[in-house]
Amino acid sequence: MKLITTTGNPPGGLRKIFRIMKLSVLFLIVGTYCWATPATYAQTAEINLEAENRTLQEVFREIESISEFIFFYNNNVLDLNRQVSLKIENGTIYEIMDRLTDGTSVGYKIVDRQVILYRKDSPLPAVSQQGTVTVTGEVTDTYGIPLIGVSILIKGQATGTVTDIDGKYSLNAQQG
Repeated sequence: MKLITTTGNPPGGLRKIFRIMKLSVLFLIVGTYCWATPATYAQTAEINLEAENRTLQEVFREIESISEFIFFYNNNVLDLNRQVSLKIENGTIYEIMDRLTDGTSVGYKIVDRQVILYRKDSPLPAVSQQGTVTVTGEVTDTYGIPLIGVSILIKGQATGTVTDIDGKYSLNAQQG
């Protein structure tokens, strides 16, 4: 009877089997991790906010300083000098925004850590027959000063532009 002993690496056939097993385990772990997606930041972040007769802009700045949320809005849509008072303990961004926009013509949408404010009654952007939308806007800092040369890119597309000397931009985007 002949006894086969190996020292070091296993024979070629076994190496291939071990490699397949390792890859299978790796894909199983990665697949399980991706399948069990965690809750988003907006759903889990708890915010303590107390504002007494403060402007809407001051409240937005306070939320940005104590959380990871960033606000996007058009200055013509919001009355940033409107005085608000609210006290929320361990609240979500949804609760805060519901209270801030209650009774106004302003709506909001939260995408990841971005809070986008818009006028509820404004028409949607016009869509051409080719399926493109013209997107325009202005980029300013927290003091309302236009930002020059800011790159504006459309996520998932190779379309982009740069703000002009007045902080304004315009680009055509594929709808979808």
